[in-house]
Amino acid sequence: MARADKPAGAAPSNVAAVDFGDLAAIAGFTIRLANLLLYRDYYDRFAGGPGALTLGAISVMAVIDANPGIRQGAAAEALLIKRSNMTKLVDRLERRGLVRRRASGRDRRAVGLHLTPVGRRRLGVLLPAIAAHDAEATAPLSPRDRRVLVGLLGKLVAAKRGGA
Repeated sequence: MARADKPAGAAPSNVAAVDFGDLAAIAGFTIRLANLLLYRDYYDRFAGGPGALTLGAISVMAVIDANPGIRQGAAAEALLIKRSNMTKLVDRLERRGLVRRRASGRDRRAVGLHLTPVGRRRLGVLLPAIAAHDAEATAPLSPRDRRVLVGLLGKLVAAKRGGA
């Protein structure tokens, strides 16, 4: 849809001047832009160096830490990671000595995921750094606005998962 208040052919000279038109009122579009910008900041700060972990790997470790013995498929489903990608990710974490697979005591066919002591220490360093980075990234919001944003996004996630 063309905008009546702009002359035809008037191109913006920088990103800040780009008009998103009707897209600006679409929550999913704004969430996508915010996600891409926040992830880019995270990657620039944490994931670029040797031995660095991706946000996906850290998320898997955090879920394992909060749910010791979780099955790989359950963690993949919770984090919306394809099972084949999850297998590769857990394989890499296991090779690095951060995660281990262990047979369940009740059902030896079931394999649970556990952080190793090295993985737990690494996560203990990373999560506070990521939380501090998140606080910086969301500094334009008041603490109340940030809580509201996280709460509203949580409601959307719960609704999309069928839990609302």
